[in-house]
Amino acid sequence: MEAKTTRSPVMRIAGSQLAATVVVATLLMGFATQAAYAAALGGIIIVVANAYAGWRIFSRNETISTHFELYNFYRAELGKLVVVGALCGLVFLAVPTLHIAGFLAGLVVALVAGPIAAATVKTV
Repeated sequence: MEAKTTRSPVMRIAGSQLAATVVVATLLMGFATQAAYAAALGGIIIVVANAYAGWRIFSRNETISTHFELYNFYRAELGKLVVVGALCGLVFLAVPTLHIAGFLAGLVVALVAGPIAAATVKTV
């Protein structure tokens, strides 16, 4: 009997966001290298922030109360917003010639890819 490997939902979502980021950056490479670079930065920011939130939510294995579980979700979401804000600020400061349209394209496409990947998860 073969062992069946399954990816966690967090890895599936992060993988789809990373794939969407690569697609957008590759498409923008034909127009402008700086736009592709900016799109990659925007997408990576979303991947890192969602990976942090997923780690924060799913890192506990023990059973906890529903109130603490809800608190944990809020803490993870607030942390994700802080990570996105801090990384965006860092990119704006560190990259003086940032292509804003490319950056926003990568950010938005990766942001939209997450819920699409979450909605299409097969449940057994």
